[in-house]
Amino acid sequence: MKNKVRTGVIRQNASFMRMLLLYMSLLLLIAGIACVFSYQQKTEELDSQISLILTGLDREYRDISSSFWKLYMPLFEERNITYDTLHSYFTGEDITRSLHSDLTYSLTQMILRDDRVAWIALYSPERDTNYILFDEQRQLVALPKNFPYLEQLFGRGMKVMGSRELPGFDTVQETFAIAGTVPNTMGSGYILAGYRTSTLRKVCAGYAFLLDSMQYDLVSSGQVVFSSGEENVSRLTLQKVYHGIIRAEDGSRYYARSQTCGDNDTFLIYSARVSEIVLYTTQHLLLILVLVLLFSAVSIGLYLMTLRRITWEVDIIRQGLERISENDMSTPIEGNFVQGGLQNIAEAINDMAVRLDNNINRAHYYELRQKDAELSELQSKFNPHFLYNTLEMLRNRCEHAGNSDVAEMITDFAAIFRGLIGSHTFVPLKEELTTTRRYLRLLEARYRNQVNIRFDFPRGVLCYGIIRNVFQPLIENYFQYGFDTSNEDNEIIISGRLLDETTMLLSVSDNGCGMTEYAIEALRWKLEQPVKNSRESYGLRNLHQRLKLFYGDDCGLRIERNGERGLRVNIIARKMTCEEYEATRQKDQYTE
Repeated sequence: MKNKVRTGVIRQNASFMRMLLLYMSLLLLIAGIACVFSYQQKTEELDSQISLILTGLDREYRDISSSFWKLYMPLFEERNITYDTLHSYFTGEDITRSLHSDLTYSLTQMILRDDRVAWIALYSPERDTNYILFDEQRQLVALPKNFPYLEQLFGRGMKVMGSRELPGFDTVQETFAIAGTVPNTMGSGYILAGYRTSTLRKVCAGYAFLLDSMQYDLVSSGQVVFSSGEENVSRLTLQKVYHGIIRAEDGSRYYARSQTCGDNDTFLIYSARVSEIVLYTTQHLLLILVLVLLFSAVSIGLYLMTLRRITWEVDIIRQGLERISENDMSTPIEGNFVQGGLQNIAEAINDMAVRLDNNINRAHYYELRQKDAELSELQSKFNPHFLYNTLEMLRNRCEHAGNSDVAEMITDFAAIFRGLIGSHTFVPLKEELTTTRRYLRLLEARYRNQVNIRFDFPRGVLCYGIIRNVFQPLIENYFQYGFDTSNEDNEIIISGRLLDETTMLLSVSDNGCGMTEYAIEALRWKLEQPVKNSRESYGLRNLHQRLKLFYGDDCGLRIERNGERGLRVNIIARKMTCEEYEATRQKDQYTE
């Protein structure tokens, strides 16, 4: 016996160990997922800032390039003051006072076109003295021979030159230059525009750099146009599209990204130390791991302390609740509970199951009784006007004409009357159609064959049953509201078909006066209102309520227009044979 007990304890411990290992594995998995998400979030944050700044620098540089073309284009537009003035300058005319004044005016107007332009210089190799105009002074001054950009002026076309110091000038603004050759009609020479790098620096200043070593460089044809930092990263070697690791001159590893900007000779370069990137993207990983390990240790300790004390008793209660959820109310929860609270819970659940079982049986009984009472009450509300009108018609026919079909009419009417006062609520569809035909023969006699009546029922539909008196209210409604005495082709069609595995559709269609959409909507709303007293007519609302009570809320009447003329009333009902109905009734009575 002791060996068996010891074996059971070992097995339980082995099971607990497997659960603990699974729990630890889940915690490690959660920790790993959290670390991955943290790393991805930091990486995406860093990539987002890099992309935003690179996009801003690219847009600003392209805008500057486009601005230079707008500034440069007047050289090619004749018949304007700027063109005439620059033509005189580059063709070698003497600098008179008038030409000096026109040059000052023209260059000032060119500078005013873009507030990023710090200076504009004119250089012609045919002149001994060339001139430059600064945005701050707005005065022409002589261009020194050692002006840093002159040595790069060769060839034709537009040329971008890197940022340089301007010796001999009292200015602290950092600028880079864009030069363009003058048209051949003016001779030879260049117009140089100096653009402030402060606009590019503002793009970078709009963001708080996430890393201290983050640096953005704009390089054109091997010359640094702009640099946001001072670290000596091998920028000039990245004259290509690049994405990877590079080494600086001091051996430090940098992550760099290079992309073209504006043309194939200009590159935007981002760089940052690899060590800083690693520290930034992994800064939360250690904290996540420590918290997860601490949480796992505390959880495991609590788990081990409480699991053995309550597992067995909780399992007994859980099994009892599962039986109750499966509608097994007769099996009580039994066990030798050590925990007093769990013993009270088990007893309370047993009491609850007994009361719940009694309430369910009582509610089911009352529901059936109420349903039968309501259905019987609605079934008894029959409009006597039809009986009175028919008797009056028969009386008049007997008094004024000895017609031979009176006996047949009386026979039909008597059959209808017997069916109305019969005790069966649910009848075969064939019997209901027989009663409907008798009813229609009486109406045909009354309206002297002014209506063509057709029945369309497949054989598969006729094997089912229906609650009594479903077609008579619809036919009466047609003759009262939709029958058109002036129409010679009045027609009413009574049909049926199967909708799906559980429902069938019965329809009464006519080509009478019909109804407007507004009137149909009003009638649909009225059908949903309850029948309040016995004085209400045995009409569409009564029929709709009977169908819903018997078959459920998803069944009943559906009213719609029948093409351009007439009305179609559909009856949605469950497929049920009379045998199935009787079997259900007997089962309900046995349950009661």
